[in-house]
Amino acid sequence: MRALKLLIILFIVSLFSIQSFSQQDKQILEDSIRNNIYSHPAKALNYLHKYLSILESENNIENIIITNSSIAAAHEIMNQTDSTLFYHYKNLSIAEKPKDIIQTKHSIARILENKERFRESLRLYQQTLALAEKNEDSKSIETVEAYIRSLKLKISKSNNALEELKTDYNNKILLGDFNLRFIRKTLIEAYIKAEKLTEAEQLITDGLAEAKAKNDCEFVYHMNFLKSKIDVFNNKLNSAKKASAEALTCAIKLKNQEFINEIKYRNAEINFLSSNFTAAITDLNIIIESTIDKTPLQKIKYYKLISDTYNALKDSKMADVFYYKYLEEKQKVSENKLATLETLYNFNLNKKVASLQSDFELELDQEILEKEKYKKNNWVWTFISISLIVLIVALFFFFKMKAFQNQKRFNELMIKIKAYEDKKKTTTLGPIANKKEEIDKELKETQDIVGENDLKKEVEIELSKTEKVNTTREKENEEEDSGYVIDDKKVEEILVKIQKLEDKQYYLRQDCTMHNMAKKLKTNTSYLSKIVNTHLEKSFSTYINELRINHAILELKNNKRLRSYSVKGIAEEMGYKNADAFSRYFKVATGISPTVYIKKIEEIKNS
Repeated sequence: MRALKLLIILFIVSLFSIQSFSQQDKQILEDSIRNNIYSHPAKALNYLHKYLSILESENNIENIIITNSSIAAAHEIMNQTDSTLFYHYKNLSIAEKPKDIIQTKHSIARILENKERFRESLRLYQQTLALAEKNEDSKSIETVEAYIRSLKLKISKSNNALEELKTDYNNKILLGDFNLRFIRKTLIEAYIKAEKLTEAEQLITDGLAEAKAKNDCEFVYHMNFLKSKIDVFNNKLNSAKKASAEALTCAIKLKNQEFINEIKYRNAEINFLSSNFTAAITDLNIIIESTIDKTPLQKIKYYKLISDTYNALKDSKMADVFYYKYLEEKQKVSENKLATLETLYNFNLNKKVASLQSDFELELDQEILEKEKYKKNNWVWTFISISLIVLIVALFFFFKMKAFQNQKRFNELMIKIKAYEDKKKTTTLGPIANKKEEIDKELKETQDIVGENDLKKEVEIELSKTEKVNTTREKENEEEDSGYVIDDKKVEEILVKIQKLEDKQYYLRQDCTMHNMAKKLKTNTSYLSKIVNTHLEKSFSTYINELRINHAILELKNNKRLRSYSVKGIAEEMGYKNADAFSRYFKVATGISPTVYIKKIEEIKNS
């Protein structure tokens, strides 16, 4: 990240050397780039590309190279590796001066190293070092050698590299502020790897004081992150939490998701050691689910800690899943390390490469033993795989069978619908129909008494009451009137009125309750309940639901507009207050869901 800042600063300084374009336009672009490059790199890219167009029109190669480097730096801030490399390679194609070629190759090598493409990175470092030596560029030679030592420490423990880093640091090589800090950070990491924690802590204390004095948030992050790592190693969890919190503050301020992920991992470690396993899993899942690219080395430590945490939670299944992922990533890293060591040997960059390879071979032997141990349990994964295949096949046949049953039930339903429609055409009320004229008159009088306004008021009052209150009142009425005897004439009158309400589709109203219907028929709930139970041979609730579902079946069959409604919309049209009740009654009555029924009807209509 520090390298990006240097590139950007170099670019901003170079802006003032361009004179052939409108000074006012340039000044606007310069200010826009300067104000957005850190806080809004995507926005800064727009201004950088406009500036690049100006330089290309002037054929200003030197500043085109600097601008391309700044564009690459902006892409690197946003973790867009492909775009970053594109603009560096673009520079490599037009650069002529050795200094530009050295800087560009070094930038590419650094990016490849960060992405753990170590073999490619080493090749470029070697080429850069050879070119720097040829041009007697001492500063570049020292810089590249420092990066090579850092890379060697990443792939294996190397006492030789550690001693060289100590020498560089103690002699205070004049590589510039960034390079000195880079060496300090690399040396701290080397001390930690060599378990020389006292030396590492002293360097962190010095580095943290210097970074805070210069208000360098990025270096404050690095120092606190390394401090939290040492504190975790020493089981100083409270101190680790404090350092981690300070590092997270800087990571958020820098808007660097990779830094944030690393702190989340550190917090997960702390929570694991504190036996707060649920919190550890939460942090680790955030990392795994984040969209930012993760290197194999990062995945190794993430998967290992997740596996250990699930083991602590007694979830052996999930623990095994992530342990397997851990071994897969570890194998990838081992192969990458081996290829890198071969490259080191071929370029003869280190006279003691043989001992380095020997150290690595010991590590590799240990990994092989671990993998062999894991292979003994591989039958578990084979069993799981077979079980999954069986499950998939079973699910396939289950859904196939379900589809077959749905089709069968639909065909049966269509036969019932036809029979129902035919019956509806021929059914009459029989003897009760002879009293229709008389009852019509009485029903009209009832309607005149209630009136539209009274009906509306009645509905609003009833809807405001809870179902519980209604049910309680109905039960009380039934208990009070349980000894009443209903005469035949009254029964006939109520049945005719019920039929009239049915013809008018009163059952489709959401306020169609036993209490409301009893009031509408000028009777009480006890009379109404007894009549429905005795003469219709069903409960009032069953009677209303049957009417609604039968209506829904016919309407959905014949009404294309209704079929386009949601299930909730259809339920409301049928008098239900929620879709779940409608779907439940529909499926009980027909054997299929409303959705399946609509789909089958549409298939028939479209065929």
